[in-house]
This record gives sequence, C-alpha cells and structure tokens, in this order.
Amino acid sequence: MKKISIGSDVVFYPGKREIISHDQAVKLHSSASYCFELLIARQGEIVDHEALYQYAWRRFGMEVSANALYQSISLIRKALLACDIRQDVIRTIPRRGFMLSNAILIEESTTAPEKRISDEEAVAGKCAQEDEQRIPLLPSASEEEVSPNTTQPVIQDDENISENLINDMPHSKPKSKKTIGDPETAILTLRKSANRYAISPRNLFVTGLTVLTILVCGFAIMAFSLYRQEMDFVKRFDMNGCEIYGNEKADNSLVARVAVNIKVGCTERRKIFITAFTNGERISVLQCKNSLSLFGSPDCVSYYYIRSQW
Repeated sequence: MKKISIGSDVVFYPGKREIISHDQAVKLHSSASYCFELLIARQGEIVDHEALYQYAWRRFGMEVSANALYQSISLIRKALLACDIRQDVIRTIPRRGFMLSNAILIEESTTAPEKRISDEEAVAGKCAQEDEQRIPLLPSASEEEVSPNTTQPVIQDDENISENLINDMPHSKPKSKKTIGDPETAILTLRKSANRYAISPRNLFVTGLTVLTILVCGFAIMAFSLYRQEMDFVKRFDMNGCEIYGNEKADNSLVARVAVNIKVGCTERRKIFITAFTNGERISVLQCKNSLSLFGSPDCVSYYYIRSQW
C-alpha cells in the first residue's frame, strides 16, 4: 500500500483516503483524496483546475462545478490543520490553480499490501501502469553504435536513385547537341517541359479548398461526437414540476431513487440531468433553465453527491 509521509508526524494513505497523525485520523472524500494525491505528485508546481477536474472527476464520468473543487481543497486544508500542520501548505494561485509548497518534506514509500484491494486502488494502479507505458525507452549503447552503420545503405540507395533519375532525363547529351544548331526547336522543347510540370493557380486553389473543407468537416464531426458522448441524456419522467433526465447507462429505478433523495426544488431551473451508475458511489446532478445544447446557454447549477452519505 502506498504511504506518503508529510513532515515528520503525519502520514497520508491514498488507498485508504486517510490522513493520520499520532492522535488523529481524518477520513477524506474520494475527490479530495485524488486532488491531494495529484498535488503531492507535482509538489512545487502549479496544478491548474483542468488537471484536477480530470484526475478527480472526469475520468470517472463526473462533471462538477468549481465549488466542488474548492470544497475538496478546503477539506484537505482542514484535515492537515487537524493533524497539527498549521503552515500554509496548499497555496491558491488566483485564476491558475493550486500548488503544494516545497517548504514541507514529502516522502513516499510502500507498506505490505492488504489482502483486499479496493476498486479505487485498482483504478489508481491501472492509471500508473498506463503512465509508465507512455514513457519512451532510451536507446541502449549497443543500438547507438549500430545505428550509424545502418544508415549507410540508405545513403547509397539515394545516390543510386539520383543517378538513375539523371540518366533517365528526356534531354540527353546527343539531343542537346542536336538542339544547339536549332534554337527554335530548343525553345519549343523547353516550353513543353515547363507546361508539363506547371501547376495552374486554379488547380492549386481547388486543391487547397478541398483539403480545408475536409479538415473543417472532420473537426466538426469529431466535436459533435465528443459532445454526444458527454451530453447524451434521456428524459425519464416528470416529478414535482421538474423534468428528470438520466444518462443512458442508468436505469429508471436508479434515476428515480436519485431524484427522490436529492430533494431539489424547481422554481427557476426545471430541467434536472442526473449522471449515475449502478455500481458507482458518485452522483452528478445538473439543474438547468434550458436544455443542454452544443451552442446554447443552458444556465446550469451542478451538484455532487456520494451515495454512502444517504
């Protein structure tokens, strides 16, 4: 199990989502634990909001507001304060993100693994393995020694190709001698050669316009596909003046339970979009005035719930 020592008396266990000192143990929410883990991994660097959203929520299919992020950072600060770390460890960089100060000593180690591994630890391990696989391997010394020799045949091939192209040119030496005595024939031959390889401005414009159209259409299709994946909700039912929508992977019973438990009013925002999964503990709720659209302004407020709190 991963163990992170903070200072001399505090230990953070990401797998357990706990911060422990001599006489205090503070339990963090999943999102706060993930945010703290990312700040530790990038100590001394400014971690922007998008990176925290991606690491703590979006990779699990959740979309939250800035309030959820600031609440998670506040929970981390309160937990550290409860463990007698009173210095300003997590600094807020206005309009940019957050940074874990280099003034505090951070040491990582591992302890003996437990028999039962939680789902979140398994997901974290999988992400770490994928990150390691993305790191390119440096070439060994033997490969560097062999590589200069392997490029020589390629250079020789290029030289042979150049010689063949020169030999295959349509105007050989005997013909050039013939045209020297006939200037009109030489000029006519040069004009034909120039016309053969020239590209008209019209063809160039049509080609460029075609390529640009293909790129724009491809970008539009890709953006629309990503939008559909993120915003694919289905209307389930009406309840207390609210229009309840749910993501496609959630059945009606799950959406109904969530709608009953969240207890939101619909005086201004009547459209409620619920993202929930059968075996997941995190639930995201968007309450909007208008329908979600690619170019519109739905004017939404987001809520974030943990099912174990109900």
